[in-house]
Amino acid sequence: MSEYTEKHMESEFEEIFIVYFEKIKLFTLKLLKSEAEAEDITQEIFLKLWQQKGELHNIKNLNAYLYRLTRNSIYNHIKNLYVQRKYFETLDKTNVDDGYKVIYERELSERINATIDNFPVQRRNVFLMSRQEGLTNKEIADKLQISKRTVDNHIYIALSELKKTFLAFFILYFNFV
Repeated sequence: MSEYTEKHMESEFEEIFIVYFEKIKLFTLKLLKSEAEAEDITQEIFLKLWQQKGELHNIKNLNAYLYRLTRNSIYNHIKNLYVQRKYFETLDKTNVDDGYKVIYERELSERINATIDNFPVQRRNVFLMSRQEGLTNKEIADKLQISKRTVDNHIYIALSELKKTFLAFFILYFNFV
C-alpha cells in the first residue's frame, strides 16, 4: 500500500473519530447509564473502524453504519451482562455448598489477576489506573505522556483479554455444575 493511501486512510479515520466519538459515546451513555461502559463500547467501535480503515471509503451511509455498529455493540454488551448475571444467579441457586462457591470465586479472581499480571507493563499500568484509580483516559494519557488513542487501545485489548478469561472460566464452570 502506498504511503499516500495509508496517510489518507488515517486522515479519513481521524476525521470520523473527531466528528463521531462523542456522539456515539453520549448515545451509548444515554442507553447504558454508565460512563465507563459507554467509554469502553465507544472505544471498541472505533477499534473495529480502525481495523477496517481501508474499507471506510466503501461505506455509503456512514451515519447508518455507525448507528448499526453502535446498536449491535450495545446489544452484545447487554447480552454479556445478562449472561454474567445468570451465571451469578445460577451460582447462588445451585446446591453447591458455600465451600465450593468460595473456591469458584477465588479461582475466578486468581484467573483475572493472572490475566492482568500477564499484560505488558504499560497495558497493565493503563488498565489499573483506569479501573483501580478511576482515572479518565485523558488523565492516564497525560500522566504517562502517551496519546489518548494509545490509552484507548490498551484498555480495549485488556478488556478483550479479560472477556476471554471470563468466557473460558464460565465454560469450565457450567460444564462441571
